[in-house]
Amino acid sequence: MLGLNRAVFARTLRLGAKGEDVRRLQEMLTQVGFDPGAADGDFGPRTHAAVIAFQKSAGLVPDGAAGPLTVAALTSAVLDTDVSPGHTPTGLSLHIGLNNVDPAAYSFHVPPLAGCINDANDMQDLARGQGFRVRQLLDAAATSTAVIDGIRAAASQLNAGDVFLLTYSGHGSQVPDVEEDDQRSETWVLWDRQLIDNELYALWGQFAPDVRVVVISDSCHSGTVTRSLELMLAQLAQEPMRRTLNATPGAMTADVVSRMAVALADAMVPVLRGLGDDRIDAGRNVAASAVGALVAGPDIGRSIAAVDQPRLLDKALATQDFLRRLDTEYAPALSRAAASSAAPRCKVLLLSGCQDNQTSSDGRPDPSGHQNGAFTRELRMKWATSADYADLHARIIADMPSTQSPNLFWATPRDAAFEGQRPFTV
Repeated sequence: MLGLNRAVFARTLRLGAKGEDVRRLQEMLTQVGFDPGAADGDFGPRTHAAVIAFQKSAGLVPDGAAGPLTVAALTSAVLDTDVSPGHTPTGLSLHIGLNNVDPAAYSFHVPPLAGCINDANDMQDLARGQGFRVRQLLDAAATSTAVIDGIRAAASQLNAGDVFLLTYSGHGSQVPDVEEDDQRSETWVLWDRQLIDNELYALWGQFAPDVRVVVISDSCHSGTVTRSLELMLAQLAQEPMRRTLNATPGAMTADVVSRMAVALADAMVPVLRGLGDDRIDAGRNVAASAVGALVAGPDIGRSIAAVDQPRLLDKALATQDFLRRLDTEYAPALSRAAASSAAPRCKVLLLSGCQDNQTSSDGRPDPSGHQNGAFTRELRMKWATSADYADLHARIIADMPSTQSPNLFWATPRDAAFEGQRPFTV
C-alpha cells in the first residue's frame, strides 16, 4: 500500500488554502498525471485547474474544491496507478517522419511530401520541452524494423505510470483484411515497406500494465485501429457535394469550391492513374480551377492555386504492393505479430489526422516557409492551452475543413483519468 494519510484531509481545500494537506493534495494530483505545479502547500490557480481537470475525468462536479468525494476519488486513482509516492514517471518518445521512401523498395512512384520531417522535428521539440527522452527516425532511418524495434525498446524500459509518445507523419493507406469490418487494414508507409496496423496493435501487448501510450498519426486513413463502416465513407464523401449543391449563390466561397474540387478530383483518380502518378496532383489542380470557374466564377477559380496534397498512397497501389510481398514479407511478419501478441494491459490513446475514410493534408508553407501537415499545425498551435486530450481534439477539429476530421480514439478501453490529463503530461 502507499501509506496514504487520510487524516491529513480534515477540511475541504479551496483556492487560497495553505498547509501540509494542500502539499499532499498536490503530490497526489501529480502522481495521477494532473499538474498542480510545485508541491509547495499553496492552493493557487494551477492547483485549482488541476483539481477541476481531475474532477472532470472522475465524473465529479468540477467546482475546484477538494472535498471528501474528490479526495476519495483521488486516493482511489493513486492506488490504481500502483506507483510508489517517490516514483517520478518516465516519458519516452519516438518521432517518425518520412517525406520520401526508398524508390527501390516500391514498384511504383510514391510522391514526395514536404511537411513530414518538419512535423517530426517539431513534435520532438514539444516532447523534449515536456520532459520526454526523445528519439527520431527520419526518411531512410524509418524502416519497418527500426520502427518496430524502437517501440519494443520503449516497452522494455517503461513501467506503470510511465508514458510513451509515438508520432508518425507520412503517407498512409489501406490494404485488404478480411477480418476487419470494412475488409481493410490501415498502414503507415515506411522507408522499406508498409507497416500494417495489426503489427502495430500487437506491440501494445509488450508494454507493462498502466503505461500510458499516446499515438499521434498525421497520415491518411489514420482514424482508428479498428475500422469504420463503408457506409460512413459513402455518406461523408457525398456530404460536401450535397452542401454545395444546396448552397445559395452567396455561400459559394473558395472553401466550398475547394471541397467540390477535391471530391471531383478523387472521382477522377482511376482515370488519372492511367496517365501516371504525377498527373494525379495536376488533375486535382485542374479540377480546382475548373470547378471554380464554372460554379463560382473566374475570380474564385483563380484564387485556388492548388488543392493541398494528401498524404495518401493510393489504395490500389498499396494493395498491389501488399499482395506482391504477401508470401515473402507480410505473411511471416503478421504471423510473428499474432504469435507474440498479448492482450494490451497498457492504455493506448490515438489522436489521428483524419478518419479512416479520409485523407490528411500535407499542409502549406507559412509566411516563413515552414510547412507542417494541416493536423500537426493545428495541434502545435493549440496543445499548450488545452485542458485535456478531449479539449485538444475539439479545438483542432473546430478549425479543420469538413473533408478532414481528426479523430480521438481509444485502442484499449477508455481511461477517463488519462484522457483528462493535460496533453503530453509526463
